[in-house]
Amino acid sequence: MIQRIQSVYLLIVLVLTSFVLAWPLMELFSDTAGLYDFRVLGIYRNGELLYCTWPLLMLAVINQLLTLGTIFMYKNRILQIRMCVLNMLFFIGFCLMLAGYAWISTEKFEASVNGNLPMVFPLVNVLLSYLALRAIGKDEAMVRSLNRLR
Repeated sequence: MIQRIQSVYLLIVLVLTSFVLAWPLMELFSDTAGLYDFRVLGIYRNGELLYCTWPLLMLAVINQLLTLGTIFMYKNRILQIRMCVLNMLFFIGFCLMLAGYAWISTEKFEASVNGNLPMVFPLVNVLLSYLALRAIGKDEAMVRSLNRLR
């Protein structure tokens, strides 16, 4: 299972999604109120939750579980391809929702956005999921060509 390159890609996606769940995605700086931490769970200032972003958290957890399930579907490559496509769509939705929350929070808190490194991880996850999708497709094509020879 792990010797296949698509499993390595999906494992990296799993690790990067864990970082997105654990680290602050961006910082909001307001001249009047100071510094806010934007995490997947919400916007915090001095450890106090000011604005909750539950849909973003739920989408991140769904991405995490879907990636984990995709890794273990190595015997059913067609289902693995479909799960990879669904995972890519969820990551794109996560990126769009993150941009929407960033825009809403800049308006609500009158702050400027300073992005952290985990903010780009969902885009990297889309790319890695696409690479895994291509590798799974190559495996499926190879298996089908070998079945024709029998």
